[in-house]
Amino acid sequence: MLETKLGFGCASILGKIGKQDSLYALKAAHEAGINYFDIARSYGWGEAEALLGTFLRQEKISRETVEITTKFGLTPRNNKFIKLAKTLARNFVSRVPQTQTIVKSAASQVSPKIDFTVKNVITSLDTSLKFLRTDYIDNILFHDYNFKNESNEILEVIDFLDSQKTSGKIKNYGFSSYESLEFLDNFFSSKNIKPDLLQIACGCIGQHNHMSLKNMTEKNIKVVMYSPFRLEPSILSIFEQITAKNLGSEVESIFGRKINRHEDMYGILLSYFQTVYSPYAIVISMFNADHIQKNQQAIKEIQITKEQFKFFEKLLVFNKIISC
Repeated sequence: MLETKLGFGCASILGKIGKQDSLYALKAAHEAGINYFDIARSYGWGEAEALLGTFLRQEKISRETVEITTKFGLTPRNNKFIKLAKTLARNFVSRVPQTQTIVKSAASQVSPKIDFTVKNVITSLDTSLKFLRTDYIDNILFHDYNFKNESNEILEVIDFLDSQKTSGKIKNYGFSSYESLEFLDNFFSSKNIKPDLLQIACGCIGQHNHMSLKNMTEKNIKVVMYSPFRLEPSILSIFEQITAKNLGSEVESIFGRKINRHEDMYGILLSYFQTVYSPYAIVISMFNADHIQKNQQAIKEIQITKEQFKFFEKLLVFNKIISC
């Protein structure tokens, strides 16, 4: 079975999370053995890549020991006002959490510009290389590309990316998408497109089509999954319902281990996506050193079989805790 990497998601860097906390988390992640970093041109309103590049340079981390995935297509609208406003907003929300919704609404007014043209990918790639302080990108992805409104220029962009692979500026290209694997598999087949990597949301338990996943694997397309804990219902809710319905002993019988706190469900869910789908990497935004250590330990040490997860999934569905 493919060994899954735990990836550090940089979406909150210099946005929700400030500079010092971001650097602290990056250092904690690297010291825990995490060497896969997922970032994008739009993260931190265009400033996150530069911070990651600075971190790698300051810590004297060899470029060959880390894998960097970045994305293009969502172009940040950055200026001095936005830099000041996001710092003030971050401090305000930390003092008055109830204002978070208002701040998010205001931030949406300066959302990134959508641009998947050849001209923009050239600019984005050059900027990413400069800010990340590197001469090559491991993986570059179309960022939330809208497949339903695609134009013929996608093929021109892919031709350009192929040329960059030949020149050595990038190693792989692919897509980051909310679409299902089945949809993506059908789209790529119809367009005769073969990306190197796909990044998709973990989604709920049992969501992803195993035949489509098998097709991707047979085509040597790496699948990266993100947000394993962003589930509906939430992990806390799942645990509370298991407790309320007196299913604790059944869950413990399935996994052969004591389940003491709802935090244990995080390790189980992380292991679920790793064991059932065997993705190339699972990306999580982690800014607490203790959480980083626990997630890395879970993905390295928790051994749970597909059969155990099958019984677990049936238990949750039968008791109407999940619907999928």
